[in-house]
Amino acid sequence: MTTTSAVETVDAWWRAANYLTVSQIYLMDDPLLQEPLAPERIKPRLLGHWGTSPALNFVYAHLNRVRVRDGRQMIYVCGPGHGGPAMVANAWLGGTYSELVPDVTRDKAGMQRLFRQFSFPGGIPSHDAPNVPGSINEGGELGYSLADIEWRRPISPFVYLLSSHVWCQDHNGFSHQDPGFLDVVVNKQAHVVRISLAPDTNTLLAVMDKGLRDVDTVQVVVTGKQEQPAWLSIDEAEEHVRLGAGIWDWAGTPGSADRDDPLPDVILACAGDVPTLETVAAADIIRRSFPEVAVRVVNVVDLMKLQDQREHPHGFTDDQFDALFTTDRPVVFDFHGYPSLVHQLTYRRHGHDNIHVRGFQEKDTTTTPFDMAMLNDIDRYKLVLDVLEYVPGLSSRHPDAAAEFVSLRAEARAYAYEHGEDHPDVTG
Repeated sequence: MTTTSAVETVDAWWRAANYLTVSQIYLMDDPLLQEPLAPERIKPRLLGHWGTSPALNFVYAHLNRVRVRDGRQMIYVCGPGHGGPAMVANAWLGGTYSELVPDVTRDKAGMQRLFRQFSFPGGIPSHDAPNVPGSINEGGELGYSLADIEWRRPISPFVYLLSSHVWCQDHNGFSHQDPGFLDVVVNKQAHVVRISLAPDTNTLLAVMDKGLRDVDTVQVVVTGKQEQPAWLSIDEAEEHVRLGAGIWDWAGTPGSADRDDPLPDVILACAGDVPTLETVAAADIIRRSFPEVAVRVVNVVDLMKLQDQREHPHGFTDDQFDALFTTDRPVVFDFHGYPSLVHQLTYRRHGHDNIHVRGFQEKDTTTTPFDMAMLNDIDRYKLVLDVLEYVPGLSSRHPDAAAEFVSLRAEARAYAYEHGEDHPDVTG
């Protein structure tokens, strides 16, 4: 049971740590505020982060109580590196900072040096740095903090579920849900990061079930919160997640009955819930408009499958990749994020020159979901136009088809602008 005395001690520590934290950011002089605060005692450049610091101090104070009460050995893994002044404050309060930096004594003069040096020329950085006692790596961001402690026991994964994504935010997509976050994650250490783009609810359930059983990883799961079709049963979804990517035979088309080519004429690939919807719709249009064309639909749920196995533990071998995407057939890839990311992941693959990616182009405004897709050229009609362009001889056999689909795009936009909602042909 926590006594009143223990609570008062924790509260006193927390308040002291908060004062030391904010004073590092602001104060040049008079560390105990013995005189009225004046502008000349404030640092000319305020370089530090206060917002995360009280919470860091709160956690530190309570963990310290548990450590002292129970005699526990523990380590504080601090994710927000920009909470640097908080960690310095606690290290100084506990005495370890002065052990490392004897000039920063535990008195008024030492407090003066502590405050002045923070985020100041010739002083210490504004973020956690190696010279802070207990800090293992510079920056201290969560992913690095979890990855670099190799001697600890396995820990549960950090799962980041991103449900308000760019294609659901037709009024503020870029400013609030820039999909470039995926580019940032991909460039982190391969043995740590995972990215899953669930196309439907059952796949999301399977992704989360698999992901939450993992250890020592940072997992980004992307799926919208808008209603979407259920493409797969739960059993199919579990198998799809196990493989990471696969051919959706039911969505493709076999082509002419008399064709003897075992490979498709074109691969329609997709990653992400909205791109999947548009890709399946495009395949259906091709089935009805160009029945002689053999289409293979490939859905990717584990984005790192695209990368070479030598670069990422989840990556496909070349044979596995070629079995899905072939080495010489055109691939029209509808992607949730920036097109360049798919090219980055596949640049070593056979047939990379045949991969044509559609994705976010930083075009958005207050409009309808389908118009948002059209603004960025990930819509079904644009995918069909790409198939007309890349399948040899198709456009010459159907000389009027391109104009028809350009017209359908224009009609869909005009309807949205007049009625404030998407065309029934799209939503029906």
